[in-house]
Amino acid sequence: MTTVISIKDISKRYKNGEWGVKNITLDIPKGKMILLAGENGAGKSTLINMLVGLLIPTTGTIHYNKEYLGNREFNNIGFCTQNLSILIGI
Repeated sequence: MTTVISIKDISKRYKNGEWGVKNITLDIPKGKMILLAGENGAGKSTLINMLVGLLIPTTGTIHYNKEYLGNREFNNIGFCTQNLSILIGI
């Protein structure tokens, strides 16, 4: 199965020294859906925000269709925020 999103050892460390996520590696195959579950503060939102480009990982890499994204965002992944707010670009 073809990997669409490949995450290698990504971590996010905030300015206050706290880790949002640490050393996450994950491959998401084409056509598959994933579920992130965990306690409050486990890093679920941080991980999603890095996947869509709202946060930049402190370390590690994210590839989409084998293309390194660097500091760019995914333009074709949909997601709902925790509070179900709607973002409209004008």
